[in-house]
Amino acid sequence: MKELGPVLVTGASTGIGRATVERLAKNGHLVYATARKESDMVTLGQIENVDPIRIDVTKPASVEKAAEIVKKRGKGLYGLVNNAGIGDLWPLGELDDEDLRRIFEVNVFGVHRVTRAMLPFLMEARGRIVNIGSIGGLMSFSMRGAYCMTKFSIEAYSEALHQELERHGVRVSVIEPTYYRTNANASATKLVRDRAASAKPTMMKAEVDELLKSLPGITENWQRRDTPEKVAKVVLEALTSENPRLRYVASPNKEQSVQPLEALISKAIGINVSNESPLSRSQMHSLLDRMWGIER
Repeated sequence: MKELGPVLVTGASTGIGRATVERLAKNGHLVYATARKESDMVTLGQIENVDPIRIDVTKPASVEKAAEIVKKRGKGLYGLVNNAGIGDLWPLGELDDEDLRRIFEVNVFGVHRVTRAMLPFLMEARGRIVNIGSIGGLMSFSMRGAYCMTKFSIEAYSEALHQELERHGVRVSVIEPTYYRTNANASATKLVRDRAASAKPTMMKAEVDELLKSLPGITENWQRRDTPEKVAKVVLEALTSENPRLRYVASPNKEQSVQPLEALISKAIGINVSNESPLSRSQMHSLLDRMWGIER
């Protein structure tokens, strides 16, 4: 396991972010835990080894100020955990530009904004970047299209960043949690109810009505999910491993971990059969064997 310098965690007030802060702090690491609300800053500040910093990832000035605070602390920065994010539930055919822009502003531009601001420290420390993705970045779901679009973006972002920064000694990982109880789920259901009060769907009214009827069940299912301590454990591994992986799937059970594999294999088969020169089944097996050896 690798010794850590300070680690900055965005969206640290609840869910995966809070669990990550607590695990890192418990392991003796200094954590710059970020949040937007004063009440959350106070609560985070009561945890040993935690130094709260206010950040609104959608505001460049706020992110720049946080970078100045990190610089003034004089301890550098070894790790960045880009966790801040929001959810959404709505049919894409009825989603307006403003709502789509809103989720991208947090889940994609916010990640890039914080990464750019903290990158000088991370390059100096030859440190780590861990982006919190989602199973929704590997496969898409009805009514969650906007959210999945942002998480697919984080997959591409992490891959490119990994290739660009490896030569500078900075390692990049993306964590893909399956189904856990996080605040993004609760905020998404609240958003649906608020939006429904003023929205006037025209093309997909039946789908919106079905979504509204399903909200109690969605909420009940969310409340039954595991809390995200296992995700925090995987984040710690990505930060401390001598040879961190580009991807980590964090799943509470084997059944959930198989779901994204099935989706990705289905896509691979679809790409192959639609090719003008498709591989045979045995050639696909050989390709899998070869890639297995490379990735392991």
